[in-house]
Amino acid sequence: QSEGYRGLPVRLDLRFAPDLFTWRENGIPITLNYRNTPVEQNMLSRLNMLINGKFVDGFILDNEGGKTITTDTLLPLLSEFNPTKTRQDFELTGLDLTTNNQLTYDFNFAVVKTGECSAIPAGGEFGAIDGSSTIDVSDFHHYIAMPNLRAFANGGFPFTKYAD
Repeated sequence: QSEGYRGLPVRLDLRFAPDLFTWRENGIPITLNYRNTPVEQNMLSRLNMLINGKFVDGFILDNEGGKTITTDTLLPLLSEFNPTKTRQDFELTGLDLTTNNQLTYDFNFAVVKTGECSAIPAGGEFGAIDGSSTIDVSDFHHYIAMPNLRAFANGGFPFTKYAD
């Protein structure tokens, strides 16, 4: 959980099986459950999701604090293909399945404007990521070309349930 106007982000170290076969997949599904204290009406408070320091998705915090919000999102693997573009840019999200990754949830609470030139935090801001949130890789196949010494050195084999 995070506390305060600019509280510390919630960080989660992720280690995926290095043999997850993600080709032609849009991303890794995440069901995110979170809650926060009530935010000021008409103030834009957000929850940002980052992977390895790179922005992935953002959510506007609800004014009905204390209620658990559930949202489904994807941890993207590649940039979306746009057939109307003449040139397609190739972009990685910073997600590397063969090493440690860090998923970060950053609660950003808006400040209350008290006058012409001053703004103060409302006070008592809390945000929490619920433990029932899930990252679902169960539908991904497992495949890795062998020998791949990097998978053994960095991936923490054996991850797969089948022999290579």
